[in-house]
Amino acid sequence: VSEASKRSLTVEIESVHRDPRPEHRLDILLAWLGREKSLTAAIQRGAELGVDRFVLFESAHSEPGPRSIAKCERAAIEACRQCERLWLPEFDEAESLEAAVAVGEGVLLLAQPRIEPTPIQELIEDYTNASILIGPEGGLTHAEIDEANALGAKPISLGPHVLRTEAAVAAAAALLRNALDRAL
Repeated sequence: VSEASKRSLTVEIESVHRDPRPEHRLDILLAWLGREKSLTAAIQRGAELGVDRFVLFESAHSEPGPRSIAKCERAAIEACRQCERLWLPEFDEAESLEAAVAVGEGVLLLAQPRIEPTPIQELIEDYTNASILIGPEGGLTHAEIDEANALGAKPISLGPHVLRTEAAVAAAAALLRNALDRAL
């Protein structure tokens, strides 16, 4: 501050630092959740852990409930402020699983419980971006899993237990952001 008065403040900028966006993109393709609290928690955890974009889609097990991208954005802003993240995630809506997959970038991964884990580096080795498909409470239907597999999804384990959706978002974001950033 070079000068201050009752009605004005003058500052001098001594330096400017710009952090570039991360080179690798991480998209979460997330089925709409019926409970606003769960959706907010999923968005907050994902934003804190470096998700670049959330694509929200209607799944067979999606419950009726709030469908507000504006509320999702506010939750992301709050989370980014809290963890000092400089880049806000983007938000898209898709009418179906197939439309969500079309928006995602890079390797398509499908979070599935109780599968034999494959080392994450093997799943993403030829890619610089990743999209992970996470179902709602109750999971994706067998038909939706078959559809994701037909669209090229690779199964990924987030551990031996069935996770709540918001925990799955956090686990996937942490694992994949770390793996993508190490691929630099």
